[in-house]
Amino acid sequence: MTKSAIVLVLTLLIGGMAGYLQRPESPSRRALPRIDSVALSKSEDGGRLQISGRHAEDCAAPLQSVIKAFPHNLDIRLYRDIAGAAVCGLQQINFKLALDLEAATEASAIIINDQVWLPADAGGAAYIESSLFPARIAQATLTQADDGGLQLRLRGSQAVGCTLPELYTWRETGDGVFLSAYNAMDAAGVCPAVEVDIDETITLPATEMDADTLFAVNGILISELETQNVSDIDKVLTNIFQSDVTVAGDQISLAVAGEHPDGCDFPVIVDQSRDGNRVNVQVYREIPADVFCPMILQPYQGNIQIEGAFAAGDYTIQVNSHSQTINIPGA
Repeated sequence: MTKSAIVLVLTLLIGGMAGYLQRPESPSRRALPRIDSVALSKSEDGGRLQISGRHAEDCAAPLQSVIKAFPHNLDIRLYRDIAGAAVCGLQQINFKLALDLEAATEASAIIINDQVWLPADAGGAAYIESSLFPARIAQATLTQADDGGLQLRLRGSQAVGCTLPELYTWRETGDGVFLSAYNAMDAAGVCPAVEVDIDETITLPATEMDADTLFAVNGILISELETQNVSDIDKVLTNIFQSDVTVAGDQISLAVAGEHPDGCDFPVIVDQSRDGNRVNVQVYREIPADVFCPMILQPYQGNIQIEGAFAAGDYTIQVNSHSQTINIPGA
């Protein structure tokens, strides 16, 4: 082998080794275990939660936890981050975990990886797995609390006639924060098949969220979180797509139909002005700038009496973006 050939081989070997060492590591994947049993022992210092369960794979990765406290439940996320290059067997591995809880914890329900556990008896030591079903959310409003945190007001209903507390889960992903509202009932529960209204305000768990974090409740996108002056008022126009005119003598009335562009429940305001043969009508709501509305459409219908008397002639009537021309015939 010539000297130049030896140099070429060494160059290729060194370059290949450098490329191997510089390869990015495979991304990890998050594995959630199955929970088999839950028990809670309370003390003056708080409590200790004993959890037993199974991993679906026999990879050696530490079990991690994230705990969020809500008024009526704890929401616990248990998981293992397994390296993408790891080779795991499909043998189930049992585990036991003890979590120390804060003294202020008075939650009656425990949700672990979307499995809900309710106390088996009044003592509350043993828990049984129960059923979760989503609450029906009609409106969600996100506001700033006095202490600088966030408060969420929910209006809606639950599909059973029993009075059941609202339970919550909190999921943070690269797309935003997703809060889910549920009710839970064990297999022995018997409730009449009637709906019960929900109107509840909760303080959200302390979490660092960027200003542009998207926030959703039961799939309803609330808004982008923004820093705004509480005293600011936004004028939100109603989308008008129909305006039926009725002329009675020298009077004009309108029957308008449209939709509000969000799910906030604020009174509708109607302003009108007249410039010659042109009538301008604005239909809107005033919404505080610190209120976050669900991005759902609400239908709107209203009857508007136009002020003043109208002589014979042609008139243009503008209702928000909807415009039409009418003729009032002579006597």
